[in-house]
Amino acid sequence: MQPIPESVAAVDNLDAASVDDDVLRWLCLLGERAREVVPDCIGLTWEHADLGLVLTVEASAAERAASPCLETATSAVAQPAASDDPCQESSWSTSGRASAARGVGSTLTMPILRAGDVVGTIDLYAASPGAFVGRHDELARLFDA
Repeated sequence: MQPIPESVAAVDNLDAASVDDDVLRWLCLLGERAREVVPDCIGLTWEHADLGLVLTVEASAAERAASPCLETATSAVAQPAASDDPCQESSWSTSGRASAARGVGSTLTMPILRAGDVVGTIDLYAASPGAFVGRHDELARLFDA
């Protein structure tokens, strides 16, 4: 796994006292560990609510191509949302098609809790539909979610 350029830039622009540069290496390591649980995991996004920080790491193009269950509609073209209303079904439908175009067949989002409060989230992306079924508990332990 490797950080996307936007995540590298986000960390570079942070106050050194708020986040250590090693956070991206830590996320890449967690991504690799997640792939041990879900072999076709192709990326993850970690959000830290207190810092307003969102970081994403993903598998390389070669790793995504070699993913065990990658059956994606590579010719799909993402369309912009027809409405600014996130509750409108067409917005979610568009997002789903855009994810499929990038090779995402399933996602799993888990809250990260501290003392009963949500302090962040972890979003995992896999190439195949149903990739996370039956693996939620193990992934939750891995990410302390």
